[in-house]
Amino acid sequence: MRDKLGFLGTLFASLCCLGVSVVIAPLTAIGLGFLINDLILLPLVLVFLLITLWGLYRGWKRHGVRPPFFLGIFSAVFLIPSFFVSAYLSSLLLVLLFVATVWNTMAAARPATQA
Repeated sequence: MRDKLGFLGTLFASLCCLGVSVVIAPLTAIGLGFLINDLILLPLVLVFLLITLWGLYRGWKRHGVRPPFFLGIFSAVFLIPSFFVSAYLSSLLLVLLFVATVWNTMAAARPATQA
């Protein structure tokens, strides 16, 4: 659950950082345009990434499948620097983080194997 919640927060803050108008316009319309500032959004992305990684780590310890956690770490490490390089790279890393979250959810739903 934490990884899904963290991913949604990361997605929202990342889309604000990237300047996606579908996210920015409603914030501005309801008077929250001041939140669209990298000094606010980058720490927010970091917090949500940490929540996502914590959820992925807990999932790994619960079901024993490691790759979603490591894919999440890879995505998280390069996501914030990618904001300053390329929107396409940021989008790719967000997709990888989404894949890690879905993979973790599917691994948790799978019955435990007998060792």
